[in-house]
Amino acid sequence: MQYVSLIQMYVGFIVNAILFFSHGLITYKEFSFYFAFVSAFFILYYFFFLIKQKIRLIKVFIGCLIFVLLYYYSSSYYAELSKWYNSYFLVLLGQSIPVVLTAVIVSEKSKIQENIKILTPYLALIFTFIAFDVTFNPKEAALGLSGDEEANLNYQATSYMAAYASAFAGYYLINKNKIHWHIFFRFSVWKYVMSLLILLNFVIILMTGGRGGLVVFVIQFLFFLFLLKSIYRHPFFSIKTIVIIVLIGIGFYYGFNFVLSSNLESSGFERFFDLAQEESVIERSVIMKKAIDAFFESPIIGHGIGAVLNEVGIYSHNIFMDFLVDTGVIGCFFVLVFIVWIFYKGFCLIRLDSSNCLWLIVFLDGFIMSQFSAYYLSSFPMLWVAAFIASYSLDNFQPLTILHNKRSSLSF
Repeated sequence: MQYVSLIQMYVGFIVNAILFFSHGLITYKEFSFYFAFVSAFFILYYFFFLIKQKIRLIKVFIGCLIFVLLYYYSSSYYAELSKWYNSYFLVLLGQSIPVVLTAVIVSEKSKIQENIKILTPYLALIFTFIAFDVTFNPKEAALGLSGDEEANLNYQATSYMAAYASAFAGYYLINKNKIHWHIFFRFSVWKYVMSLLILLNFVIILMTGGRGGLVVFVIQFLFFLFLLKSIYRHPFFSIKTIVIIVLIGIGFYYGFNFVLSSNLESSGFERFFDLAQEESVIERSVIMKKAIDAFFESPIIGHGIGAVLNEVGIYSHNIFMDFLVDTGVIGCFFVLVFIVWIFYKGFCLIRLDSSNCLWLIVFLDGFIMSQFSAYYLSSFPMLWVAAFIASYSLDNFQPLTILHNKRSSLSF
């Protein structure tokens, strides 16, 4: 089930990788269609034979059906539906709902949770390799950084892939002595390899020119610092820590200078400074204006679930703006409360077991992506973790202020 979960969360990256290295082998729609049956099989199998909280899964399924009905109902107000509305209706049925149901199942399976954690360094290596090859292989990558247009490994997808890779590498580092890794990753050399991967992915993000990926990288770096200080109680003013910070600073400095001096044909670094003229930025400003206009037409209750796809013609590239158009101020308020609760409960999970920081790391990255690029129905990492944390049972829950369980020791 851990492999099903990972494929569900990172299906875009996985299909992109398949298509990049095997052009034309399968389309994203075909892969999603076939994997929907795989997900359904495992969900039904676990429901009938392997989980105890069947009522909880049934309730979540009913909630999903209500959401589907609301999504479908909003279409009755439009004489003509956009292609995005119909596409995301299929995404909702074949991907979003299986993602949520799978996460609910995994929330009561500690062994699967541990297996997902153990697989993070593999993801760090695989995602880094793909992002590196796409970025630094001019024979395969043109300005769009895609050897196959359908693979959609453009600069944005590549930068996000690199950001996720660095997150998984960082997770390995701060939990080096906390998790029982596969024997391959128990050697000390891997802490240096993962450190270099973080630096390499920073360079990749700069080379691609992906602003969203850079924001994800910076925020997750600050989040790791917060975890080290508040959760792992790592001293920031020890000689060892100061030396590490200096080395990190030097590494980032030389990485930045490498990008500045690079003559690689596929480099997109100039995108960071060409905001006023870049076509995608201009296009998104037009989309945002349409979304704001649509919001003011019905600011209290919105136009209905999924209506932004018909009102604007596409999603607004911002989760809160999408919900403002769909559900108005009232619905957006409840979404904001839910997100705050997810963060709070996520920190409760971290206090119970510091290695649970993985869930908030993945959620945070997906949430930031939803501020710039993804529509919330296709932000599968965010949906998966939100459903997982929401359904996780804290039997021994205590308020954050009085929790004093063991912290893991760190080794850099």
